[in-house]
Amino acid sequence: MKKNIYCIITLLLIIFMCGCKSTNIKDIQSNIDDIKVHIVNISELESGTYYTLEVINNGKELIKYVEIMLGYSVTEDAKKEGIVGPIMFQGQTVDNAINLKSGEKKSFTVHVPIPLLKKEKIDMESIQLRIQGYFSEVKIEKRFQKSGDLDIFN
Repeated sequence: MKKNIYCIITLLLIIFMCGCKSTNIKDIQSNIDDIKVHIVNISELESGTYYTLEVINNGKELIKYVEIMLGYSVTEDAKKEGIVGPIMFQGQTVDNAINLKSGEKKSFTVHVPIPLLKKEKIDMESIQLRIQGYFSEVKIEKRFQKSGDLDIFN
């Protein structure tokens, strides 16, 4: 009886190991690094600040469902009060489902309602970005996300 259980466990383990495929982390990181984001325009109005961002796919793969967010880090005093940051705002574009072909660029607009923010709680000099999407096809193993300050995107 114990032999049968060991055989079944061994068989399941072999099937599991053969079914797992290796993703090349180096290729994914290279593809992420090939995505560039630039702020091309900043407009300050009474309702807030409008940022126009340009996202460029310098990689070889199609990027599906690109989403971008812009925001600010919170101050140390705000962190002590329990405020978690960064405070992020969603980018908008004309297209609904954003796909970026290799070599293509798209513009996004982000509205930051500055008058509604507690300026003493955020670091207005520390712009943060987050971009996410999928390489080639919408599958969990093809999903990517990159976030940080503006410098890591250039």
